[in-house]
Amino acid sequence: MNKDTLKSLLQYKSNEMIPSTQLIRKSKLVFDSIHNDKIEKAVILRDGKPSFILMDFKKYEEIVNYFLNNNISIDNELDMLEEITTVNKEINLPKEVDKSFNKVKEEKKSSLLEKLDSIEGIIINDKTDVQENLKDFWE
Repeated sequence: MNKDTLKSLLQYKSNEMIPSTQLIRKSKLVFDSIHNDKIEKAVILRDGKPSFILMDFKKYEEIVNYFLNNNISIDNELDMLEEITTVNKEINLPKEVDKSFNKVKEEKKSSLLEKLDSIEGIIINDKTDVQENLKDFWE
């Protein structure tokens, strides 16, 4: 059994999805479709969600034999998944990235503070000019 065949058996298409009520009404049609290879498997829906898979028993045996002949075990796959998860958790951002990010952040902050100071200076100068103009007007 090749990899593509296995993949197609593990994935399902919309024409393979069958509501359980339809299965009860039309079970002979579904079983015949699987047996005659019109569809590889039937995914039985319950409340609109995949709940069961029906497939020809010969296909099931092929899948099991493939796993047994290639020494593929679920435990090995789970161990590999745990290793990947552990590695993902151990990866941290380098300190250089943090430092450069903080440097850019500080530069932006100081630039904004300078602009704020210049705006405050303009406001203070405007107030002084207005007060002097009022003083001259009343004198």
